Amino acid sequence: MALGRDWYEQVAAHPDTLAEHPAVRTAAAVGDQDVIFDEAFNFVSSTAYQRLTGDTDDFWEAWETYLAARSISDKRGRRRP
Repeated sequence: MALGRDWYEQVAAHPDTLAEHPAVRTAAAVGDQDVIFDEAFNFVSSTAYQRLTGDTDDFWEAWETYLAARSISDKRGRRRP
């Protein structure tokens, strides 16, 4: 997904096509294992929330609430989502 929608769709349909991506080919030549990792990808959810609402603080508060509720459910023996 970090390589863009077009590549995501291609690779989802035919995983071997990832080897054809120019960045992957270059990385393979030099032994770079982190070529398709992007630190910003870790923040996709909060970035999308900010774009929609203009506020990131509410996202993180909602995330903490979700995690707390999930933890309580786990302690009660319920199945996690």
